Amino acid sequence: MYLAPEQDQAPPVPTSSQTLRDKSFFSKEKIEKNLNDNFPRTYIYVHSITLAIIGIIEIVLQIILISFNIDLSYISNGIWAGLFLIVLGILSILLAWKKTHNIFMCCYFSHLISIIIILIGLVILNVVSIVNYNYEPDPIGKGMIPINAIMLFMGMMITQSLKISQKNFHLTSFNALVSKEFEDSKARLATLKEDPGNDVKLKLYALFKQATVGKCNTSKPSMVDFVGRAKWNAWNELKSMSTTEAEKEYINLINELLKNQQVENSSVNTEPTKFQDIKTSIEFNNVYKIVLNRPSKLNAITIKMYNELIEALKEAENNPNVLMVCITGAGDYYCSGNDLTNFSTQAAMNDIKKAAQEGGVLLENFVNSFINFPKPLVALVNGPAVGISVTILGLFDMVLASDKATFNAPFTKIAQSPEACSSYTFAKMMGPIKAAEFLLFNRKLTAQEAFERNLVTEIIPHDAFQVTAWKKIEDFSKLPKESLLESRKLMKDAEKEVLRQINKKEVEVLVGRWSSNEFVRVIMEFWGNRSKK
Repeated sequence: MYLAPEQDQAPPVPTSSQTLRDKSFFSKEKIEKNLNDNFPRTYIYVHSITLAIIGIIEIVLQIILISFNIDLSYISNGIWAGLFLIVLGILSILLAWKKTHNIFMCCYFSHLISIIIILIGLVILNVVSIVNYNYEPDPIGKGMIPINAIMLFMGMMITQSLKISQKNFHLTSFNALVSKEFEDSKARLATLKEDPGNDVKLKLYALFKQATVGKCNTSKPSMVDFVGRAKWNAWNELKSMSTTEAEKEYINLINELLKNQQVENSSVNTEPTKFQDIKTSIEFNNVYKIVLNRPSKLNAITIKMYNELIEALKEAENNPNVLMVCITGAGDYYCSGNDLTNFSTQAAMNDIKKAAQEGGVLLENFVNSFINFPKPLVALVNGPAVGISVTILGLFDMVLASDKATFNAPFTKIAQSPEACSSYTFAKMMGPIKAAEFLLFNRKLTAQEAFERNLVTEIIPHDAFQVTAWKKIEDFSKLPKESLLESRKLMKDAEKEVLRQINKKEVEVLVGRWSSNEFVRVIMEFWGNRSKK
């Protein structure tokens, strides 16, 4: 069974409370992490030294004023401003050097206070000096007043720019100071033609959040929100990873996905097809070949794939030249069973009962398309088979299996029940005891065990599987058509109505299972375990 989360087309929009938490930079852990990851050290050094120099110049100017004015009441009271600028410069240098929370807070608030005090000094203290100079004119003093005012103004501007640079640095660190390559990779992700699967999507989500936000800073979702909980766990697992490392891993993962897609595309027949998740072709002029074509997802069956298989069987039935249908899988797997994105979409989670009922209708139609199919069905099981890809084999006429194939239908393990008439066909083929071992107690069968239980017609060595199996199909394709079809009709028609009724009953039970608390809990546990991998 294969389970995948709903695809994130874009990062989720945070709530207002979450946004406030993201932008709060009074947390010691956040401040020191961001100082270490992104602090613009060279920029701060330049401004800090400039700040200290301005402070020194301010003090020197005041000393010059003192040397020309014995009465200190004539002095523009700017020495304190110069000392303050020097202190700010030293604090900023210490911040760039040590990068500690305490120095950051001291420097940050000192800059805020400095703006207020310097403005007061510029407006009030120098005005007092001008008034004093007006009472006792002093050409040298009057000449120094505008210089003093300019120095104060420059100090104010430098202090403000330093304060803004630190603030902007800190806020933008939560809004992703990411590279152009990161942004390009995010855009290229949309070009993937196939869902990358649950594990990959959780990893992409976690890396994106870690690269753009940093350490997980939201509360853990409730047990009911198993999708959100899985995402939270995946993100929280990366708490020790820096934003830079997360960005690099995100880029590398997307590059790998795109590279794999190019390889798959280069090996796929470029002829136009109306199907996306299966490939169909005519072999030996009369054999309709269906390939389950989602190898990167282990050929897990989605809703789209169910509909495409139904349509392909109709096409094969209506083609008078088709003698039989052969189904196999692309890649190493035959099929990993249901892809439960069918149940984990947002729409499905909002109304589980409705989604279960719609899934039941689809499943009943799917199984009936095999029950009603009038031509021989042959399965070429090239690798592991899970869930419905196994249970549907009871409706086939021949099953050729690789010696590396395995057969598993863990229904009770995942709070489900048998489907595809397996509650009836498997008991007939295997006997009640062996069927119960497989369907009730989740016994996974090897190819040899499946052969001994009459589920498999013949086992073929894996290395020679494709050549040997298709040689047999070629031989079958030469059989007299009318004789083959009439003989099959005699074997199958008597039980068709029975099978349809069994299918209907199994679907009714399954719909109840899909909307049960047991099934929801199983999925929640599955998501939790997946997100920790």
